[in-house]
Amino acid sequence: MKLGISMLIAGLVFAGFGVFLWSCPGSEIWFGKCISYENLGITLAVGKAVTVFGGGLAVGGLVRMIVKK
Repeated sequence: MKLGISMLIAGLVFAGFGVFLWSCPGSEIWFGKCISYENLGITLAVGKAVTVFGGGLAVGGLVRMIVKK
């Protein structure tokens, strides 16, 4: 049960950070006007990957808690 809760919390943190990276790189507040298109594309790709990883980890934590019960 403890591992499932830990996986769920860590997955939600990773997914939240991934959504931040995915949605905010074009904002002038965070990166200014000096970001290149290559860096923008890499940031978007990493954000999507971290979101998928975090979502999988969170779902895995839920499944682990249900199966252990």
